[in-house]
Amino acid sequence: EALSCAKESEVKMRDGGGRERGGRRAAAVVMLLAVMGAAARGQDPDDFAQCYAEELARLSGEAVTLEQMPGSLEEFSRNMTFYKPAGTMCADGSPFYFGARRGDPHKIAVYYSGGGACVDYATCCSLRTYQSESPIAVDGMAAISCGNSQAVSAFSDAIGGLFDVEDPRNPLNNYTIIFGLYCTGDLWIGANAATYVDTMGNNESCTVQHSGAANGVFIDDWLGNILKVEDLESLVFLGDSAGAYGSLFHSANVLDQLQTQLPSGSTKRVSEVVPTAWLGDAGLGVAVIVPVWGTQDTFLSEVLSNHPEYPRYTEEDLIKPPPDSRFFSNTHKIYRDTVAAVSKVNPCMSAAEFSARQDQTQRYFAAITEPVCAECCSSQGRPARCGAIDFPRFVNSSVLYRLEEADANDNPAFLYSAMIAEGDYHTIIRLNRSYTTSGQVYSTSTADGGATEAENDVEFTTWVDEWVLNRAKECIAQASDPTPSPTATPESGSDGVCFPASATVELRDGRFARMDELMIGDQVRVADGSFSAVYFSGHAMRGTAVEYVVLRGAANQKESSELTEFQLALSPRHQLYVNGREPRAARDVRVGDILEVVVPSRAATSGVMQQQAQVVRVSRSTMRGAYNPHSLSGELAVDGVRVSSYTELCPARVAHALLAPLRVAFHLGWPRLAISLSQRMANSAPRRALAASAALAFFSKP
Repeated sequence: EALSCAKESEVKMRDGGGRERGGRRAAAVVMLLAVMGAAARGQDPDDFAQCYAEELARLSGEAVTLEQMPGSLEEFSRNMTFYKPAGTMCADGSPFYFGARRGDPHKIAVYYSGGGACVDYATCCSLRTYQSESPIAVDGMAAISCGNSQAVSAFSDAIGGLFDVEDPRNPLNNYTIIFGLYCTGDLWIGANAATYVDTMGNNESCTVQHSGAANGVFIDDWLGNILKVEDLESLVFLGDSAGAYGSLFHSANVLDQLQTQLPSGSTKRVSEVVPTAWLGDAGLGVAVIVPVWGTQDTFLSEVLSNHPEYPRYTEEDLIKPPPDSRFFSNTHKIYRDTVAAVSKVNPCMSAAEFSARQDQTQRYFAAITEPVCAECCSSQGRPARCGAIDFPRFVNSSVLYRLEEADANDNPAFLYSAMIAEGDYHTIIRLNRSYTTSGQVYSTSTADGGATEAENDVEFTTWVDEWVLNRAKECIAQASDPTPSPTATPESGSDGVCFPASATVELRDGRFARMDELMIGDQVRVADGSFSAVYFSGHAMRGTAVEYVVLRGAANQKESSELTEFQLALSPRHQLYVNGREPRAARDVRVGDILEVVVPSRAATSGVMQQQAQVVRVSRSTMRGAYNPHSLSGELAVDGVRVSSYTELCPARVAHALLAPLRVAFHLGWPRLAISLSQRMANSAPRRALAASAALAFFSKP
């Protein structure tokens, strides 16, 4: 009765969700046709054909065991590469897949995708309110893995937002991405082959493989094998819709596995060593967990029994679906308790949730599981009261419940924030509305817990950056040094000329290299479009934590009127070109200042052109690595912005002249000498090193 009553809402949900899922599979076919028709434009057709055939055979062949998976993050490609794990499957018995894309190996984002859920014959067999097979076809996966530009573009269109590795506005744009493709209708936590029977008279039935737990646990176990706590700088778990719930439960599993890497007897949790966050998208208001999924006897009971703080998921708690009046309230409360419990067990873990205030898909699931809906349908047979379900009430009560838990929690490092935005859409993290959405943020005010605060009109990406990611870092820093000196500075390099490890430059062959990948002799793009060799590196410290100035802005491309976004992180005293004048220290740059950026140009023979860009945001962020590459020209284009190679401590012309010996060695073809001098100067006091080289300044030309 509840399902009949909610039919009108359900049709709207299927129309939207069906187009999205069907569109994604159709896009895979279009990808393949476009690839063949265009002879793999932009690639050697023979190379692509061979790669495509090999990937298609691999993905269609035998499933891989944990032992056959890549043994380290460095072993897989910068293209999204997909895997078919052994012992897993989708709801219809077809193969389950997940993808991995290599980015910064020290920053990991693990994504558990959504795709509905089902609880009985109507939702599992008739209405099919869930994704029952892989949302990306195998031929599409093969084309994406081989780097075909059309396939990758189609995938990026469907999976953008926080997974768009090209957009500088994306707080996760340089992360290594693990991408789980949900297809089991059980929030990633089921472990049962359930047969659902139509009790309305015809006795038809269907069987659903609720194997979400095994699918997710394969990913968890693989991550437990290859991730090294000592190498991690950031670990983020995120999911949307059904994946919002799954990502929470599986984050607890992964963190427990990584905990074994800490020294025996350690009183710290992994989350107190590695900045860790969980972000649940569009799962804030509704939670449905039913016994038929087999949850209470397997995954949840095993994972959650490790800690007494976790709530129990028993048959008594997971009672029958509606119209039993306890169903919705019990399962939802258990989930809410789990959010608080996972945060309590893992101090300094940032827990965050997003929801649109009138989310239609969550509203639909609320309608078919909330007791008031069942009652109204029984008495009226119409969706009148169901259509009036007060979904914002669920959202608001969920936020308040978590904030109350933060106030009452005896662990001061319970970090929680929620963003509520106006609208009726469902999910945000994989869509480009990530860059246009603002909302109201509720949060615990500091890492000390206790008081709460609300802030209006916060951009979604700002919330992810400053609330979700940075608060975990700040919590760890505060726990390590609860009473820092106001004059304390990060370890070496923060006052000099340096960039974080994740900053990039363009190489002559068109690739973009991170600072920690650059080598002496690499030809890097400079502002005028030409290339200049790197001959010296003043700093090369991978693990150093440094506070950087972060500048964000946009430049108009004259040819197309499109905006080119930029984000640049550099040390406070590093110089860059501001308002068309002499270099200025980064710490002195203000919102509204004009920088010089390098943007793509079809008209320019070099393929790029210089343009002016306005700074729209200035902030500070602690980031890993301190790197100081010097080019022969004395300039660089870092993350597309023109910068000097030098600091305000010494005038650029003087500093450039004082580094003459290294350029002499480099020009004479003595790379080993250049590298040796570079290392010695990097490890000595900068002023002594520069003074020692002054006598040979006249040998050098830029």
